[in-house]
Amino acid sequence: MSVSINFSIYHGSWSRFFNNLLNFGQFGEPPGYKKIVKRGNMISLVCIIYTFPGMLWYCLLSYMQVPHCKEMNVKMGLNEPCGMINPTWLPVKEMEKSHFKLVYIFQAVGIFVYLPSTLVISSIPLEAVEIIVARLNHLKGLFRDAFKSEDPKICSKQLSYCIRYHQDIIKVSQELSGLVKPTMGSLFLTAAIVIGSLGSQILKASTPKAISFIMGYILTVFIGCHAGQRLIDESLDLAKYVYDTRWYEMEPKVRKDIVFILKRCQKPITLGAPPSMGSAGYLLFFIVS
Repeated sequence: MSVSINFSIYHGSWSRFFNNLLNFGQFGEPPGYKKIVKRGNMISLVCIIYTFPGMLWYCLLSYMQVPHCKEMNVKMGLNEPCGMINPTWLPVKEMEKSHFKLVYIFQAVGIFVYLPSTLVISSIPLEAVEIIVARLNHLKGLFRDAFKSEDPKICSKQLSYCIRYHQDIIKVSQELSGLVKPTMGSLFLTAAIVIGSLGSQILKASTPKAISFIMGYILTVFIGCHAGQRLIDESLDLAKYVYDTRWYEMEPKVRKDIVFILKRCQKPITLGAPPSMGSAGYLLFFIVS
């Protein structure tokens, strides 16, 4: 739910970010852009299709476990509200049927509102990263062709163009990182606690509700971490393409610029995570899960 609330707060910044990301007027549209958009739309659709049957099953399972819950309350001397979809505290021992139905419907409507949107919002950074990766691949091709001309002035001009393109990609990536941190930061923080507590419950007793809930959290965290790892790997890979050019045959000034470019390419572009967690990537995913 926090992801949906955070996204609604920062939706204006996200809109401006995508306007900057999809502004291809200066450097051109990267190859494969339309395929990336189609794949991103498909991922969003799959997220929605995945969540609705899962939520129906989760709601039905909560209702079916009412007799078992009441039996455990009597056996263990507990006062847990039975049949609730979400963990709930109530000031009364038992609810009337009309009150139970009202609370149950309220919780069911709630998860149908925020769970699909949370999963779709979590896939937005991945879609943005794939477009940035397409721009990086476009830049790799430009670097590869930058020194094919025998004219030093043309080579210097093409190199300057590549540098501006790289700076624009870095700027857009930093803007994305600055949005991912406040939008999804709470998800990374709570995921470790939720996965740890529910994982303990699964080990003690194979609870279907806990299994379905933990799988949703793991999938959501993985999407964000996979996006971060893709950005790290592809940004570091750019150095190889720069190094394989004929830069060593150029005049000293151009060679000096290439050295600075190579140094910058050795610093990965990352997606932000909460300060105590570093950056989004596979390492963070393994730590959280």
